[in-house]
Amino acid sequence: DLKVDRARVDSHLAELVAGHDQPAEMTRAYLENAEAMRQIESMVLEDQAVEWLLERARVDEKVIAFKELMNPGGA
Repeated sequence: DLKVDRARVDSHLAELVAGHDQPAEMTRAYLENAEAMRQIESMVLEDQAVEWLLERARVDEKVIAFKELMNPGGA
């Protein structure tokens, strides 16, 4: 049930335009371009999803021979 964090979108947009000569104009251009904003929102949502997974991930280490890893069925 992840939803894009608007503050993160704004922050990401600010980072994108920070290096431009006219950041305010670039910001306005992004905000007026729905496709560009969807791409930024997608990137932010992807980052949020990865963070969510990493917070909940459980890692179980298991020693396994390389041959078994590459051929788990044994055939």
